[in-house]
Amino acid sequence: MLSSRFMGACLIAALLLGCSHRDNWKVSHIQSGSKQFSSSRLSYHTPDTVNGIDVEFLALDTSCNLYLHVHSHPVKPYKGDPKTALVTMKTEENAKSFLAKRHEGGQRLLLPDNAKEFLVASLKEGKTVIISTSGYTSTLTPDSFERKYHLLEKPPRFKNPVHSPL
Repeated sequence: MLSSRFMGACLIAALLLGCSHRDNWKVSHIQSGSKQFSSSRLSYHTPDTVNGIDVEFLALDTSCNLYLHVHSHPVKPYKGDPKTALVTMKTEENAKSFLAKRHEGGQRLLLPDNAKEFLVASLKEGKTVIISTSGYTSTLTPDSFERKYHLLEKPPRFKNPVHSPL
């Protein structure tokens, strides 16, 4: 029979794990021997993989791009143009529409710089942003965004000395 202490510890652990907040913003870095081949990525993975939109900031040596990803059906082309899609971003006080470049297959979109600037500024101001495009929607909360975006802009200075032989 299990002791009451062990049962109590299990109950507390279950409560703590069940009530923990999931941070959807994740930062990762790929470092190479040359700065031009290194990159950093800040991504938001939607909890709704059918109707949601994943968001990805990809920072390279001289640029930072904003991508959207959907997982089920391709995003509809805008006005019949297979290379563009319409994306809307909304905050409580503002709504803006942007034309994104639609990648082959239609499930990945590259947003223009003004869309990236609007999204970053809104989240840094603590505003929730709703992104939508042809039936897909994600609500981005500003929780931990500013701290994670700072990590994207300032990748680690040290190089990982351990590399896989494969």
